[in-house]
Amino acid sequence: MDDNYQKVARIKKMFSENLITQFGNTVEINGGDHTSPYILSITFKSDFFKNDAEGMLMFLDINGIAASQGSACTSGTLKPSHVILGMGKSEEDANGTIRFSFSPHNTSEEVEYTFDILVKLARNFTK
Repeated sequence: MDDNYQKVARIKKMFSENLITQFGNTVEINGGDHTSPYILSITFKSDFFKNDAEGMLMFLDINGIAASQGSACTSGTLKPSHVILGMGKSEEDANGTIRFSFSPHNTSEEVEYTFDILVKLARNFTK
């Protein structure tokens, strides 16, 4: 069981570090280092992704990547997550928040692919 936890923690850390390296201060990792390795909540700041989680999720889905908006409490709704708002984020930030889930079955290749798709998405949004 501990091996699974460590594997997922490594995968999440790799993904988080790549996001920060690539996107800098235009992305914020919610909860910092004090969250479960199985969940990664990310808020895209400023107009970088135009605070359009729905558009981001559609692009990810088209490319075979499953992600959700906001927090698990409000998945499937169009309302901003009360959890994200409760963290002190604005409604605009809540609308620019997406959530990834990880499992021991995920591979580093899948994480790299997801990261590459996010970079491609950023290029499309900034054209």
